[in-house]
Amino acid sequence: MNGNYSRREVIVKMTTVAGVGVAALCSPVNVAKAINLKGQSINIKVSPPGPNSLAMLEQMKTAIGRTNYAGLYGITLSEGTGAYITDVDGNSYLDCLSAASSNVLGYSHNDIAKSYYYEATTLQNSCLPYSPNMKAIELANKLIDIVPGEYSKRVLLGLSGSDSCGGAIEAMRKYTGKYGIIKFNNAYHGSTGLSQQASGFRALNEGIYPESPYFINLDFPTSEKRADIVLKQIKNNLASENVGGIIAEAIQGDAGVRISYNGFFQKLSEFLSKYKALLIVDEVQSGMGRTGKWWAVEHEGIIPDILQLDMLLFQP
Repeated sequence: MNGNYSRREVIVKMTTVAGVGVAALCSPVNVAKAINLKGQSINIKVSPPGPNSLAMLEQMKTAIGRTNYAGLYGITLSEGTGAYITDVDGNSYLDCLSAASSNVLGYSHNDIAKSYYYEATTLQNSCLPYSPNMKAIELANKLIDIVPGEYSKRVLLGLSGSDSCGGAIEAMRKYTGKYGIIKFNNAYHGSTGLSQQASGFRALNEGIYPESPYFINLDFPTSEKRADIVLKQIKNNLASENVGGIIAEAIQGDAGVRISYNGFFQKLSEFLSKYKALLIVDEVQSGMGRTGKWWAVEHEGIIPDILQLDMLLFQP
């Protein structure tokens, strides 16, 4: 895979491979017998996308901007229970996508719903820059506890993964005094401002952001040979004294769930400090326990300077 694919083209290609999420959603009949959690099961009443889903998609075209919908499955969802989701045609699926990187706890849990209700009736909203609240501080301390590294961490609370990516790049530039950042082809970091420019899909930026010398594209190394080449390219760019850091997904998500060559991040982190450059790791899709550890970088044994999820953690 090279850097000439658009994000949509990569998504279309993903539907032809036997990915876990794709298999569970696109071929539910094949896995229905193998998976049955807590009395629930995959139940296909009509071949998806069904007529009700298609009708809702037609309505959506007249009400919602085209760029909000990637066109991956074509089903319209109505409800969720546990690890299962149901579409408007009554089909039930096992959700292996965690609501596309945001809902790792599943659906319709009474204890979570009660927590929402309690907070809404206790303190519905608080503008943190003006007045702190107890829950925000508790959340920040919990995140600090589970992030790798024994150092004095700080948390920046934001609205989304896109927000955390933009904040990470801003923090890197402020700290290093350098505007250049190395990013990887087919990475997805968000859809706002800096996060969109940091993403490695051409269609996201065409007609919006011109090519910038401050964003340097390299191939994501999935083999030893490619890793050696990329590491040399990174060293050459860092030597230019205009690059302040690197932003990378621990595991590339929208590129097709691509894992870097084993040991690449360890070698990378070893020489970044020589150039006083920062390692920004995007764990919006790979973090929060999805790989068997809290963070995918833990499998590599590295400590990022900035770790981003739907919030931003950094080393001051």
